Amino acid sequence: MSKYRCIIWGTGIDYDTHINLIKYQELIGDIEIVGVTSNQAIYQKVDQIPFISKQDLRNIEFDLLIVASRKFFLEIQKEAVSLGMDHENVVNIKIFSLPNFNIDKYMHIQKSKISIFSNNCWGGLNL
Repeated sequence: MSKYRCIIWGTGIDYDTHINLIKYQELIGDIEIVGVTSNQAIYQKVDQIPFISKQDLRNIEFDLLIVASRKFFLEIQKEAVSLGMDHENVVNIKIFSLPNFNIDKYMHIQKSKISIFSNNCWGGLNL
């Protein structure tokens, strides 16, 4: 089991809604929040977490970028990739609300390029 060093991007309603779920993952030792960033560079700290400007993200060592905006996830993901981050390491904050969530299992699935998820998947070859 790894401990993922994470940056949270966004400080709006989705941040407020999910921060306790993220703090729980930190409490059980699966993640460590090393900073928060957003388009509003008016903070020094958010909930005692250091604020990091988007330009300084390149100077910070972290494993995951947690996007705390469900509405603007794709736009933020594109901007993060343009800043040099791997798109597989940019995750939506809503994943933390999944029942029995396990970050290691999620990242394994994320990187394995699975194409179909289904409770009842029927397929075959027509030879």
